[in-house]
Amino acid sequence: MNIKEKPLIFDGAMGTYYASVKEKPLSKCELANIYDRNTILNIHKEYISAGCMAIKTNTFGANKISLESDFDTVKDVIVKGYEIAMEASRGTEVLVFADIGPIPFLEMLDLWEAYKEIVDLFLKIGATHFIFETFSSDEYLPELSKYIKGKNPKAYILMELSVSPEGFTRIGISGKKFIEKVSQISTIDACGFNCFSGPNHLLKYIKTLNIENKTISIMPNSGYPTVINNRTFFNNSKEYFARQMLEIAKVGVGIIGDRKSTRLNSSHHP
Repeated sequence: MNIKEKPLIFDGAMGTYYASVKEKPLSKCELANIYDRNTILNIHKEYISAGCMAIKTNTFGANKISLESDFDTVKDVIVKGYEIAMEASRGTEVLVFADIGPIPFLEMLDLWEAYKEIVDLFLKIGATHFIFETFSSDEYLPELSKYIKGKNPKAYILMELSVSPEGFTRIGISGKKFIEKVSQISTIDACGFNCFSGPNHLLKYIKTLNIENKTISIMPNSGYPTVINNRTFFNNSKEYFARQMLEIAKVGVGIIGDRKSTRLNSSHHP
């Protein structure tokens, strides 16, 4: 993947977009891969039509804990989600990334085995590009990258933490230390930040870091969120977001995207 000449532009979030186009959206948007296939397919196609060069499978929360299901359901969500994204990208040069989000911790749950089970399934069905996003720490991430590369040395792996405007995750992990650490790991192709903060916050933060000779990704929310009655509101416009993302690209960030659909005024985060 050559992204030195121009940034690789990702799609936006799936959950917020899905909620905006359905009168009665499913509470877990990943289940729409099974029960509302055409809506997910059309969303992927809309992102591609808008100029995205990479899309994420609708599988961010595809794990037994988040879906409150057995692995048979998780498997169905992942397989169908990958098939839908591949269909949407057919006939284009758009890359499809297997999207893996953090698995909520539960006592007695072996998280390593849980992640490996998901990765193995993606590898089995042909995924070659992986994005691990919205993590609060790098626990398991280096090991997962080595595991994937051991199975497919040509796989491309992007890993992102969710950081505050001050550059820390919700459990206090430093974004700066994360970049310094994982950029030295040969099995991780790109790293960066997503969600939580708006584009201006992440633009200011990324300017404080040394990103020279590193492939960095930035996928912020469209603005800094405000929570009212358990719903998250983003008041900034798509024009504002585009201007900020252009500035982020200018400082040397090679991968850019959006962690919510900027066409919305409100959302529930996927």
